[in-house]
Amino acid sequence: MPDLKHVRSTATDLLYRPKRWMYRGGRPHGLARAMNRASALQFSAGHLSPTRAVTLEVVGRRSGRTISFPVVVADYQGERYLVSMLGQEANWVRNVRAAGGRAVLRRGGHEAVHLTEVDVGSRAPILRRYLEVAPGARPHVPVDRHAPLEDFEHIAAQFPVFRITTVAAHPVDVLGEAGTRPQATLELSAHMTVRPGQLDGFRRQAAECIRVTREKDTRTLRYDWFLSSDGTECEVREAYVDAQGLIEHRAHVEAALSTLFVKFADNHFMTVYGDAAPELLDLAETHHMTGHMKWFSFFDGLGSDMSP
Repeated sequence: MPDLKHVRSTATDLLYRPKRWMYRGGRPHGLARAMNRASALQFSAGHLSPTRAVTLEVVGRRSGRTISFPVVVADYQGERYLVSMLGQEANWVRNVRAAGGRAVLRRGGHEAVHLTEVDVGSRAPILRRYLEVAPGARPHVPVDRHAPLEDFEHIAAQFPVFRITTVAAHPVDVLGEAGTRPQATLELSAHMTVRPGQLDGFRRQAAECIRVTREKDTRTLRYDWFLSSDGTECEVREAYVDAQGLIEHRAHVEAALSTLFVKFADNHFMTVYGDAAPELLDLAETHHMTGHMKWFSFFDGLGSDMSP
C-alpha cells in the first residue's frame, strides 16, 4: 500500500508551487503585488472578503508614506495576532518594527493598534492556529496545519508573530496626516578617506554596505554616502529611529565595513548627534571607536519636533 501521507504531501506541494513562485525570494512579484493591492482595497471596505481579512497600514520606514498590506488576523486564547507568512524579510514586518509597533487596521473602519512581537517560545500554537484560518499562507510555511506543536516549534524563529492591542488613539495620530516619516532620535556623520588608487574598490564596497542596509535594517531612516569631487574623501550621513537602530545596523554591516577599512579606506571618524546612551558607548568601545568619535547632545532649535 502506498504511503498516502507522502502522496498527499507531494500533491499539495505541486498545488502550492505557483503561489510560492509569486513570492519567490520572500517578496511579492508582479501578479502578487497587483493581487495584494486589490485585496487591500477589498479588505479595507469589509465587503466580499473573509471575516478575518483586514488591511494593515503602517508608515514606511524610508518613504514616510502609509503602506497598506492585506493580512489575516488569527485568534488564539482570546487574543488577536498577525503572522508574517513570508518570514523575517517581509517588508511590513520591517516597517512595523521601525514604527515601534504603531499601526492601523482597516475593515469597514479604522482601528489604531499597537503590535507587540511575540517571543519565539510562545509562537508555535499561534502559528498552527494561523494556518487553520489563513489558507493563503499555507504554501509558504513548511509545516502542515495538522502537524503537532513540536513541528511548529522548530520553525517558530523564522516567522514573526505580533499580538494586536487596540489603543486609544486616532489613526491620524498613529500614521500622521499622510503617513509621517518616523522621527529620528539619533543621527550621525561618518568621515573617511579613500586610499590612493582604490576608488573603484571603495565604490563597490560602499554599494555592498548600502545593499545590506537596505535588505536587513528595520530602524534605519537614512544611510547616504557622499564623495568629494576628487574622490579622496567620503562622508556618510546616517539617521536611526533610536539607539537600537544603530546597534542593529552595525551588526548587519560589520563584515562589509571590515572589508572596507581593511582594503579601501582610512582615517575613520564619526560625529554623533544624540544622547550618548550607555549601549552606544559600549558599542563604540567594542569596535575601538571611542577615540574616533565626537558626541553632541541637542541644545536648541526650531522646536522640540525638530530636535534629533
